[in-house]
Amino acid sequence: MASHNEISERNWELLLEAINNKRVVPIIGDDFFYVIENEQEISVREFLIKKLALRFNVTDSFVDFSSIADAIELENFMNHKIRFINSQTDIYYEINQILQTEKIYVRESLHQLIELNKFPLILTTSFIPGLETLLSQKGHDCVSLSYEKAADSDLTPAVMCGDKTIIYYLFGRCGKIKRSYMVTEEDLLEYIHLWHDTDARPPILTKQLANKFLMVLGCNYPNWLFKFFWHSIRNFSLIPNSNHGDRIMEIMQAIVSVDQVKDDVDLERFLSRIHTSIYKSSNTFIQELIWHWGNYKSNIEEINPLEEKEVFNSNDESIDIFISYASEDLPIANRLADMLKNLGAKVWFDKRELVLSDKYEREITSAITKAKRFMPVLSKTTLIEEPRFFRKEWAIAHRVLEDRFGLPFFAPITIDECNPNDERIPKTYRDCHIISFQSEDIELKLKKFIRSIR
Repeated sequence: MASHNEISERNWELLLEAINNKRVVPIIGDDFFYVIENEQEISVREFLIKKLALRFNVTDSFVDFSSIADAIELENFMNHKIRFINSQTDIYYEINQILQTEKIYVRESLHQLIELNKFPLILTTSFIPGLETLLSQKGHDCVSLSYEKAADSDLTPAVMCGDKTIIYYLFGRCGKIKRSYMVTEEDLLEYIHLWHDTDARPPILTKQLANKFLMVLGCNYPNWLFKFFWHSIRNFSLIPNSNHGDRIMEIMQAIVSVDQVKDDVDLERFLSRIHTSIYKSSNTFIQELIWHWGNYKSNIEEINPLEEKEVFNSNDESIDIFISYASEDLPIANRLADMLKNLGAKVWFDKRELVLSDKYEREITSAITKAKRFMPVLSKTTLIEEPRFFRKEWAIAHRVLEDRFGLPFFAPITIDECNPNDERIPKTYRDCHIISFQSEDIELKLKKFIRSIR
């Protein structure tokens, strides 16, 4: 069995490619958050336990959130039964009050990870509200959502299609309401039980995670608990479906990096079986990731474009239509692009020779992801069953469709006498309204189409 911290160069390459394509979802644990007490760093968990233990006179040899919660409940009982005064409280309210007045710091390594600006969705197992502040400091707009023990605590198409980073609290977010977030071990078991319940877990989020690369950082769970946690996140599918063409799923599907891991042969065997690498230190892992990322970006930038192209700047987030065509159809595709642009649409249309390269594929993936509509140009040429680059674009577009949650995306158009019902055309295209470029009123149809996506 491979030792900890050994990630092959091939796996690093695949991980970096997935990050660049925004297919990696970090899961952030408590270990990245701390406070300053007496000019010393102390974990938020340790700090809260000390404050609460002092507040409620808990002096047991082993003190944790569960024992403090029990002490608070006992005090509530005694106050109610003996003193008949209404002074009841609970550990959830007390923790919220403490964090309202305490400055939470975030490890520098997490700062560096966020600066990559490649994670549209970030999960956290912590109830500590520190990620929003961090993202704000880095100039990111974000929206935070929290699992509230019901299926409707879910992502929405509007949120997913927006340009804000999504922070999702898997086990609730710190607040005043009792048992509204995970504090004690009993809370954790309840949350994990609900995540296993098909009627209680959020369906869009679980579907979204099913085929993503997960990067679990700073979540210190023992063997048995980690397995429950993993089943919950993976929606009972330990090995994701790899038939969607994402190469990274064929070799490595996740990284688990924790700071206090104990050698556990059984856990290592479990992680190995589900194509998951384990790395002992979250901070060290991020440092190595940043180093590899620098080399990866340098290699990309050294590759010069093959020919000048007519497209919008790749940094322009506003793309109305991505036109995909076979090279034989360039003259008509060019006319189509000109007509759409004259009608006011922002069109991504590449006139280069369609040569497959890693840089070109990354560029195409980015543009398709940003586009409001993907327009495959259908012709007799595209019916020929042979490897062609436009088929690569089609495959990328189908992967992007998975993240659109049923929103319209495909806008196929025929340019010759090819049969739009031909079974060689993907069913997802045949199920759409297909425009014919040969129609006498094609300009009117394109105007209506452009209005529909505005």
